[in-house]
Amino acid sequence: MMKRISFILGFGFLPLWVAIIYSLIGSLFSTKYAQYGWKWYSFYIFGSIGLSFITLAITAVTLTVYNRTSGDTPRKKKFAINTFISLIFLICVGVAIFVMQEVIHANDWKNEQSLLVNFVVNNETVLRTVGKNFRAAYSGTYIHDLDADGRANKYQVVIMPFDSHTKDLYAVVKVSRSSGQPEFTLACLTANMNDECN
Repeated sequence: MMKRISFILGFGFLPLWVAIIYSLIGSLFSTKYAQYGWKWYSFYIFGSIGLSFITLAITAVTLTVYNRTSGDTPRKKKFAINTFISLIFLICVGVAIFVMQEVIHANDWKNEQSLLVNFVVNNETVLRTVGKNFRAAYSGTYIHDLDADGRANKYQVVIMPFDSHTKDLYAVVKVSRSSGQPEFTLACLTANMNDECN
């Protein structure tokens, strides 16, 4: 019975224990987020509760297999351990797939952002209006205007002339991905960063 309780408390709540230990060490030895105190580290603790549901589910399934497997103790342990390892493997595969998708998404976004700025820098309308002496940088997206995959349909790029007497402009750029690649269209140039050029 004690082994089962230790397994439940130990592995079942493993993410929570890790988060608490990390928070304790961080609050004692790190000054990076010292001004926030425990408020910063509480995010880790609350986040670990969700992960604990996964480890608790693995714990519950493993114990259920052990209890329902017929035979002697070694046979029960064998099936329970195999179940435990299989579940851990499946979780690791799921996490790996998720991480890979996030990496691909981040790379796609970085590439699209580079293409976006390059489009503005070489756009004829921008060059006629501002000239060539400027630099451009990604400024933001319009979060209420997203496609089915959660990607922005419209971007904002800030245009910063090298002439200090000339005010910055904002290029509102629409993007279409129907061809599989981002295709940009300049919606407007505006001095008002809140103008969406509808």
